Amino acid sequence: MSVVSSKIIFCEGKQTSLDNQLLGRVLETLPAERPTIVPCGSKFNFSSFAQGYFSGQKIGSQKYLVFRDRDFDAKPSEEVRLIQLGSQSVWLTHRACIENYFLDPDLIHDYWREKSM
Repeated sequence: MSVVSSKIIFCEGKQTSLDNQLLGRVLETLPAERPTIVPCGSKFNFSSFAQGYFSGQKIGSQKYLVFRDRDFDAKPSEEVRLIQLGSQSVWLTHRACIENYFLDPDLIHDYWREKSM
């Protein structure tokens, strides 16, 4: 049985998505109460999903945030850090998508250089 925290993080994807799994691994390191991660499909579903998730409760009274890929919806900052979308509780990855954090540009460059020789 999973314990539901009073703090919720909505993320893109399904239960088995890379976003959900990676976020879960990062949050394992928290010493205090870990937030509950709730995958809710695509970025277009967050509002509807949150309303359904908190049905019967006032959404503003809940502690939650949304974590999702930037998807070119915002310009990346000069610093490599999460980007807050407006004044909302929505945080975007610095790179276009979370999978991009696994890419090594030097390795890709070396591969193409060797392949072309």
